[in-house]
Amino acid sequence: MAVAAIGMIACKGGNQTDKAAAACCVDSTACCTDMAACCADSMACCADSAACCMVDGAACCADSAACCDMPGMMHGHGKKVIVARALVKEGQEADFVKFASKLVDATRQEDGNLFYTLYQSTENPSVFLFYEEYKNEAAFKAHSESAHFNEFAKATADMLASTLVIDEY
Repeated sequence: MAVAAIGMIACKGGNQTDKAAAACCVDSTACCTDMAACCADSMACCADSAACCMVDGAACCADSAACCDMPGMMHGHGKKVIVARALVKEGQEADFVKFASKLVDATRQEDGNLFYTLYQSTENPSVFLFYEEYKNEAAFKAHSESAHFNEFAKATADMLASTLVIDEY
């Protein structure tokens, strides 16, 4: 690649732009007007980085909300993702699974639920992970206020070895 003149940035492929106004995307032929607009592992510059699709990193959605309606796309525009980790007391795993299975089945019936599953660690059978996706914040709030969620929380409170670790996206 040729060296750009002072004050310029040269992106792969020789594209050049004013250094003060732009940046190169990682491994990209494109020079974006803002580094935040570069899609990860992409050759695309989106107007809004939330519009970069994770399934096809080179793609930008014309309407970034469209990305969120498709599985595997980057979070954005209201979609709510929860990852909750539970450490269950030794010997309580089977009872925890019994109550968690009821919660999973009931949650999957909620209007605003997109995905809800429970995983148990293969390395430590006392560690569980809930992965949850909701249409929006309101759907998540409705879930957290639902009878089945509150029944699960009450029934399993004494089974937990520590406080739940909950990450929201």
